[in-house]
Amino acid sequence: MNFGNEIELKLDELVDFIFRSKRKCFAATDIKVSQSDGSSLYSNRELPWLFTESYNGNTMERGTEDVYFDMVLVWSMQYRGGTLEPFWDIAEPITAFLKQALMSLPHDFPVRGPPVFSLNEFEFDGKLFRGEFVYRTSWNGDIKRFTGSEEITWNGKTVFYHDYMGGLIRNKYFKVRVV
Repeated sequence: MNFGNEIELKLDELVDFIFRSKRKCFAATDIKVSQSDGSSLYSNRELPWLFTESYNGNTMERGTEDVYFDMVLVWSMQYRGGTLEPFWDIAEPITAFLKQALMSLPHDFPVRGPPVFSLNEFEFDGKLFRGEFVYRTSWNGDIKRFTGSEEITWNGKTVFYHDYMGGLIRNKYFKVRVV
């Protein structure tokens, strides 16, 4: 750990690592670590980088994604929301659709999914789900500082939403210079 020493952080390498990590964690797998507080944890380690995502809840949830460089927290994002109550009985297939959208995340802003992703049908747990499923996200800012929201509609009705925010982290004890 670089206690007291300045760390040089290349922004393009951070973006690349977030992109790779998101394609290996929640959106890509059901393999997770269940924590004693009831949260679920996903992680990707490519030294000196570490990505973690933890969340509580599975219909309405909140979560945090963190990126560490040389064991120093350098980037974080928080999200909160979930499946709207009238659609709780189909929350699992909605989450499956969300994961497909998140796997299509843009490389230049790998925070959530693409601006728009849609399917007219998809299979989940041996069942075929039909209808117009549309994922949309919009944000303000860039990878250094941003806020945004995402939603899923099914045949024009909003069934899911998340609000999110995040960006670079600065700690006075672990100085990071972004280049």
